Amino acid sequence: MNNRPNSIKVKRNIDLPDSSENSNNSVIDKLFATVRSIRHGTVQVHIQDGKIIQIDRTDKIRLR
Repeated sequence: MNNRPNSIKVKRNIDLPDSSENSNNSVIDKLFATVRSIRHGTVQVHIQDGKIIQIDRTDKIRLR
């Protein structure tokens, strides 16, 4: 039996503007751009004190 995975996961952190430049629209635009750029994978949003502080993106690369 073949135990090799059918996909590879690649995790990346998305850079957000400094908090002084961190307007709601620029963060939302960055979030939607991240979602649109993934074919297979996940997007995690980290929130602190009601503000998005980090966006993580994990791409899944299908090998078949």
